[in-house]
Amino acid sequence: AIIACAALEFYGPYALLRSVSVDSSHQGQGLGQKLTNACLEMATQYKIEKVFLLTQTAGDFFPRFGFTKIDRDGVPEEIKRSVEFASVCPVSSLVMVKEI
Repeated sequence: AIIACAALEFYGPYALLRSVSVDSSHQGQGLGQKLTNACLEMATQYKIEKVFLLTQTAGDFFPRFGFTKIDRDGVPEEIKRSVEFASVCPVSSLVMVKEI
């Protein structure tokens, strides 16, 4: 069974952190932190300049990794064209960024 997941989508010098999720029966064990850190390490290895994310529910989780809130207008076109940004996540989603 899948108990946790996270992903990075690459868009030139940028990446979109996607789908950080931990099954409720396994929360509180640091899995979300480990997966987020692994994605940020991967971004560093691939020389990504900035990692963006959209969230409806985890705005308090990501600042511990250095993510800050930004306006949607501050997102580069490459990220705006992603499926997640363009259609999956509602416009009410919080947008965050971390410089690598």
